[in-house]
Amino acid sequence: MQRNRRLLTMIPPVRPAARVFDVLASMFSTSRESSFEDELKRCAGRRTVELFGSGRAALAQRLLRLERSDRDEVLVPAYTCWSVPAAVVRANLKVRLVDVDPVTLAPDAEQLTTLPTSRLEAIVVTHLFADTCDVDRISDIFASRDPNVLVIEDAAQCWPTRRPSRADAVVLSFGRGKPMALGGGGALLHDNPPEARPEVGAGRNLARGLAFLAALVLSSPRFFRIAAAMPGIGIGETIYDPQFPVNDALSLWQRRLGAKLLAQIDQCERARGEIAAQLRAVVSHQVGWHAPGRCWLKGPIRLPLLAPTRMDRDRVVSALRRDGVYAGPMYPGTLADIQNLRPHLVNPDERLDGARALADRLLTIPVYPMMSRGDVDHVGESLLSAFGAARP
Repeated sequence: MQRNRRLLTMIPPVRPAARVFDVLASMFSTSRESSFEDELKRCAGRRTVELFGSGRAALAQRLLRLERSDRDEVLVPAYTCWSVPAAVVRANLKVRLVDVDPVTLAPDAEQLTTLPTSRLEAIVVTHLFADTCDVDRISDIFASRDPNVLVIEDAAQCWPTRRPSRADAVVLSFGRGKPMALGGGGALLHDNPPEARPEVGAGRNLARGLAFLAALVLSSPRFFRIAAAMPGIGIGETIYDPQFPVNDALSLWQRRLGAKLLAQIDQCERARGEIAAQLRAVVSHQVGWHAPGRCWLKGPIRLPLLAPTRMDRDRVVSALRRDGVYAGPMYPGTLADIQNLRPHLVNPDERLDGARALADRLLTIPVYPMMSRGDVDHVGESLLSAFGAARP
């Protein structure tokens, strides 16, 4: 009976922690106030919080405010979300790629200490799945090499600690699958006075709310197998699109919901960490497999696993999906593989061995906080079965 149930249900890759009731209450509340900004300031230890319609808009706005002078390059890890280079291009800047260490998931340290900085305006330090980059160390490297380089911490895939890093600014995202999912939106955290800008779209924005409610329903294991088979829904897609609005604001209902979810953010992170540690233990006994970046200690949004080969990765992904677990690669390629981005790359032919290893061999499995004990056990059992199926 359990096996038959799994043929109908599917454990999704991520699932927002918000409840339908909380979303509805936030959408139709008569209050015109929200404490979200103040709570974020206290949580992240920053003096200024600016809210935007997306995380990429928050990053693009910070880059648009830079002093141009003779610097027009932004350093970006070659394996990261495609929205990051899209934000750089949206700000009319060029992208310089740096390789990523497939063991630590951080930018290659040797490249950081040797690459040219004369035209470098900023570096975007991106965390993958959890807090995986030593931002303070990277800040030290550029403080000694070239203090004019701005350090921007992309914390879209982790939650900022109460001890602020030495980054000049921090970017958050509230999109699907992020530590705090609000149906979209983003934030820019820094210590400078906020920039004056129009509050476009800061009202109810019920269309986004209804879309988020639909996503909550479809992310249930009961319905996700149906959703994954629906064309055009965007599950598993990675899109590069530098043509996006930069002045949209976070809707009022999203701010109300964010204030409510902040109270449980630490609990959610602990739950993800406990699930990740349990599933990582299954992987630790498999020859040639490992969980990079020590993500299982830090509450990852998904647990990354590095396979011995691409073929091994693809076999395990197929076996898990047949068994009702939605696993898969993260990004389909390195940033150098995006054809529309290549004209904006300073070093399109850079050797990117680490980033290509991640693109070829990385897969992720679900560790969201609402997974039941039965679901966690099923993912572990399915992993063991899939590892057996992956052997030649």
